Formats: sequence, structure tokens, C-alpha cells
Amino acid sequence: MRLEQYRDIWWAEKMEESIDFYPREFFCFDNFSSFEITYKGHYYPTVEHAYQSLRFAQVAPEIEKEIKKSYSAHEAQKIAFANKDKQIANWDEIKVSVIFKTGFEKILKEK
Repeated sequence: MRLEQYRDIWWAEKMEESIDFYPREFFCFDNFSSFEITYKGHYYPTVEHAYQSLRFAQVAPEIEKEIKKSYSAHEAQKIAFANKDKQIANWDEIKVSVIFKTGFEKILKEK
């Protein structure tokens, strides 16, 4: 057996056992999945758009607007990463609560 075949067998087994960032079965729970949301009265094409644009809320509205209008979740992320130096000063301290609120607030309200 060639090395590539061992790798392919290992990878197939790993995919059966784990939940990764982009698994097929759980994609609907991913920030990059194509489900639009409205958060605090603002429309976002995906949760990732909301999360990344909120990095710049009230400190860099031009970047926030660019992220909201980006064509994909990946593009929204790229814009945010490229402008990391302009994000909210305490972003690392609040980012977990932001993703929780943007990703699950609607679900929690419905229960």
C-alpha cells in the first residue's frame, strides 16, 4: 500500500469520529453557513458577517459597512483580519459573548 492510501484511510476514519469546523452533517451550526440573521435591527447574510462586522462597530464604521456588504463569509473574515489593528480595543475580552449572542440569541428567545 502506498503512503497516500494510508493517509486516505486515516482521514476517512477521522472524519467519521470528529466534529471539525466544516463537517458535512453539522454545517448548519457553522458561522459560515448560508443562513441570514438580523441582530439588533441589522441584517447580515451570515453569522460570520455579523461577528466580523461587530469587531468594528462604533470605531470603524466604514470597515463595518464593507464587511456587511462582502459577498461571502470568508470574504468578511478576510476583511476583518486585514483590519485587525482598527477593531474594538477590548475585542479579545468580549468576542466569545458576541459570537454567543449573534449565533444563539434568536434560538434562546424562541424557547
